[in-house]
Amino acid sequence: MSFQQFLVKGTKLYSKTNHAILKAFRKVHVHYRNNSTKTNAKPILHKVIISKSKNIFENLALEEWLYRNADFQECSYLLMWRNHETIVIGRHQNVWKEANIPLLYAADVCLARRYSGGGAVYHDLGNVNFSFLTSRKHYNRKQNLNTVVDALHNRWALDLHVDTRDCIMWNNLYKVSGTASRYDSKKAYHHFTLLLHVDEHNLNTLLQPSLSGIVGNPATPSVPASIINLKEIDDHLTFDNVVECVGQYFLLKGISSQQTTNIEYVEPAEATCYPGIHEIISQLEDWTWVYGKTPTFTLSRKFFIQLPTGSVSLEMKSQIKEGIIMNLHFTTSPFQPSLEQIVTRVRDRVESQRLCHQQLESCFKELQATFDESKIQEFHMNNQIITCVRKLFLE
Repeated sequence: MSFQQFLVKGTKLYSKTNHAILKAFRKVHVHYRNNSTKTNAKPILHKVIISKSKNIFENLALEEWLYRNADFQECSYLLMWRNHETIVIGRHQNVWKEANIPLLYAADVCLARRYSGGGAVYHDLGNVNFSFLTSRKHYNRKQNLNTVVDALHNRWALDLHVDTRDCIMWNNLYKVSGTASRYDSKKAYHHFTLLLHVDEHNLNTLLQPSLSGIVGNPATPSVPASIINLKEIDDHLTFDNVVECVGQYFLLKGISSQQTTNIEYVEPAEATCYPGIHEIISQLEDWTWVYGKTPTFTLSRKFFIQLPTGSVSLEMKSQIKEGIIMNLHFTTSPFQPSLEQIVTRVRDRVESQRLCHQQLESCFKELQATFDESKIQEFHMNNQIITCVRKLFLE
């Protein structure tokens, strides 16, 4: 190797070494800067609100009101509440896919849709619901979950941890929470529910699909998991002592000279400090929000009906948009021209109707009243078609 080649090689090696040193220095500088910022940052105030209402719409409205109106630059909030029996679905979910609506109404269980995403959950007085509301810069889902985990561990030594899917688990086996969140560039909230002693029978039966023919569903599906009630682990836990324990722990994390250690108990619908909350409650209760917010999907089923000419395959397909029946297509195999008039009459009556049990049952009764019972074969064919359409939309 010539001296000139040696010099070039040595220069390259020196350059690479310097680059590595510079890169390492930058990493140390960024780490120091970030940690220094966190250390010297002004402690943010913490406030705790507990709702005395057991109405899901009032509690979701209070959460939304705080998200829209509270100042999160100087203060973070923890809102806690519980509800009477309710199925709560996420903002982007298909209500007919997530909840057994006929059973729900028969059991007098409420149905609500959150403004936030996430899966479908069952609430009753055995749930504790937590909403951490803060600025976007202070938003940290794991930290919120660990606040609850640490508070419960300190008080009752419960073996809880937060897994990789941001769920609170007991003993690495059973899920005891469900989680959802919402945020924009400036603010955020993280909502999750903790299972103390919910009715597991209702949870398992009501969180089932209403309709068996759903296809082409772009909605966010729920992910089932094995669960356990914390009351089964330690029967000392109650709603009151859990919210007091977590509330005080959260307040102590934000302690400062301006911090109060008081927990505020409120009635959302009666509080004059939440102007406009009744409009939010009305929107949450409205059919067009609870049902109509469901993403567009398709219903499709195949039936076999008996005609004088023999057994016939009848396939039906319908698109549901904003909870409205947009169209209804029938296909028979083999083709049956004798059914065309019946099919047209049914289609004209149900299209543009809401996918609503009461409205559709009324439509079917009106249709059946137009059938001529003296024409036995035609009457029988009409009834078979109506039965199939009813199963498509209501079962």
